[in-house]
Amino acid sequence: ACFHDLWDRWVTVPEPLALDVLDVGCGIGTMSLEVLRMGHRPVGVDFSPEALVVARELAVEEGYEYRLIEHDVAAIGSLDDLPRFQVAVCFDIIEHLHDDELGGMLYGVRRHLADGAKVLFMTTPTWFSHLFDNLDGDWQLVRQAAMNSLQLAPGDFDKWIRRQALIDEENLMHMRGVEYRERIKMMPHCNPTTTHRLTDIFKRAGYEFDDLFSGNLKTAVQNMAFYLPQYPILHSHIWGVAHIACDKNATL
Repeated sequence: ACFHDLWDRWVTVPEPLALDVLDVGCGIGTMSLEVLRMGHRPVGVDFSPEALVVARELAVEEGYEYRLIEHDVAAIGSLDDLPRFQVAVCFDIIEHLHDDELGGMLYGVRRHLADGAKVLFMTTPTWFSHLFDNLDGDWQLVRQAAMNSLQLAPGDFDKWIRRQALIDEENLMHMRGVEYRERIKMMPHCNPTTTHRLTDIFKRAGYEFDDLFSGNLKTAVQNMAFYLPQYPILHSHIWGVAHIACDKNATL
């Protein structure tokens, strides 16, 4: 639903024309299928041949066919023979890339965008996720209480979470001899994305934001609008829209 909200708000479709859409890190083609259903022309890029096989099969099941490319998204700028895309979709990919890979991806995507193109993205912050993921028993109750403690003042909740993070850091050092900031580099979700970090990384890659917002366990639109800005550590997803900045000399 959020993808369609972003699309409807920020993408201008000159009827009855179809748009060329670059699906970056397309995986099994979930977003590409949405684009096809809307009558547009996606091109999916992903490093996993297994995922691309599934993406092709899912498209065929619905009577669609589109171009799928096996390629490292961090080097997407090296691809040739692509159209100029009016939209790029980067859903569930940013958190899987280290900063240098993410910068390479964003800078490479720029090469393939048409004038006035939009980049729609969604990512999952990971910096405090170790406090809540893979928990059992009573810890699930702690997580649930924490994630729904909107009655706490933002400052109090922030202090509570950071205190838990400090305890967890000490435990990791004692049990595994590694800090979480090092451990996170080895995880599938390796980039500790926050709105501040994304703003900096996108800016250095030559983009400006049209929209940037986040959500948590309560993902209803009304809750996003009224509650979540006060609780940054509660955020479990970040959504946004960006465009190429006027400064063509921006660097990584």
